[in-house]
Amino acid sequence: MASGQDPQTHCIPALSPVVVHVFMTTSSTSAWQVKTQRDVVLSMLLRLVEYPQVLSLLARILSADSSGEECKRWSHQTADVVMPLLAQGRVRLDSAEAIGSLLSLLSSFLPRTLSPPDPVLRVLFTSQLYEVEYCSRSLGTMLAMLVYIVRRNEEDSMLARLEDLKLCVREQSDDPLNASSANLNDPPQTVFARLLLRTLHCMTTQLHTAVFCCHSDLSVPYLQYLLAHFLVTCTYMFKSNSHQLVTAGFTSLVTQTEPAAIPDLSQTILSLRYRCPLIVVLWAQLLTSMGCQDKIFWSSVKDNCLDTHILKTKREVCLNSEITHRGCLIAFCEYIVNKPKLIDESAVLLSKHFTHLLTLYNEGPVAEYLETCKNNPATSGLLLPAVATVCANNPQPRLV
Repeated sequence: MASGQDPQTHCIPALSPVVVHVFMTTSSTSAWQVKTQRDVVLSMLLRLVEYPQVLSLLARILSADSSGEECKRWSHQTADVVMPLLAQGRVRLDSAEAIGSLLSLLSSFLPRTLSPPDPVLRVLFTSQLYEVEYCSRSLGTMLAMLVYIVRRNEEDSMLARLEDLKLCVREQSDDPLNASSANLNDPPQTVFARLLLRTLHCMTTQLHTAVFCCHSDLSVPYLQYLLAHFLVTCTYMFKSNSHQLVTAGFTSLVTQTEPAAIPDLSQTILSLRYRCPLIVVLWAQLLTSMGCQDKIFWSSVKDNCLDTHILKTKREVCLNSEITHRGCLIAFCEYIVNKPKLIDESAVLLSKHFTHLLTLYNEGPVAEYLETCKNNPATSGLLLPAVATVCANNPQPRLV
């Protein structure tokens, strides 16, 4: 370390076998000497904790021995160093592998190390989302902290601590009207929901910039990874009922306080459908989990590729566009099956997309939707005209 060489090429590879020898193998050395050696090695690792390889080494150390006073001390010592660096954007979370290393380290902490979850909440609410220099690292930190909170599944205690700490969401720009302080009056579930919404906005904006701006330094694959996993995590929170208060707060926020937020995000995400189809499909699943009826979005993704018998001239369809269309069609079936009163939407879906629904019949949501249509008197009458239209425009015998 004193030589000034790059730690990733010299110091960290040299420390790896030392960690195995000192922490994971038995030794005839006296207990006092072993303790001293371990303390020295751990101190060296914590000086290099910004590197993902070191996070993996620390996770191995804490996982090797999860009992005893020494392990408790190491766990707290590591958390005391890592968490402030995460909040400052100094941990090099610049790849999916780095995120995995951080999640492994968080999982290796002893249960009481981050309980109460004050350090995690402080990292979440102080991350520099809109600082260009630390943007990708901060977004990676947000994802890792959210995954950790979802894993803990302790919504009540988390919201109680959030209220006691009086944390609020930082605004994107300067705050001359002191809007952030005004948010302190919101209930904790609304504050946490606003954080999720701001993070979604930041991730989609950064991905849009990286995709369409030639001079952007941001990595498109990494931003896709972050946004995709963030959407999956949020969808799990909403659908699993593990965070019911946060789900209710998020729904209230986007329907009452900030009704333009979802349409704006939908438009940004729709612009990515030819480059990032997975993001559009995951966004559709998130809307489904909230029961959100964004008519413009659903209309855009459903009508993006109509059945060939509807079109006057056949045209080649971009593969990514077709992935988007089919994935969103499945998500829309899952959405509409829980909304039996949406007769007009069912009529449009069956008349324009019946062939695609038959193609996707093996998908659970599609099969459930068609079964619901058959058993519902209001929609069962729509099936025969849809079948007749398909047969009339396809003279060759086929199984319907």
